[in-house]
Amino acid sequence: MWYQSEDWPPLAFAALYGITNLAELLFANGVKIMDLTPEGFSALSIAAESPDRLDILQFFLGREADPNFEGPKIPAFHHWLLLDADATCVRELLGSHASCSSISTVIS
Repeated sequence: MWYQSEDWPPLAFAALYGITNLAELLFANGVKIMDLTPEGFSALSIAAESPDRLDILQFFLGREADPNFEGPKIPAFHHWLLLDADATCVRELLGSHASCSSISTVIS
């Protein structure tokens, strides 16, 4: 597994499992949309692994989560491309100014 979830903020769990109503509740109570996991991943990046990708994606993008934020390996947008080829999700990300430019970090 590429992450250690024991120390994750609650928003990261909502992202991973696609629990949009929990994400909404947390956000309404002051959680920062770009809070990172200890490994440096944004919840938007983690949401690419969610079973309900479109709803959770729209939640994050609607609250100005940055699809170009570069985590420890790749930007959130590229993480989505690796894990989800769904054209609807890609359109949503591009509509939020996701960059199609090359990755600036070296993937190890």
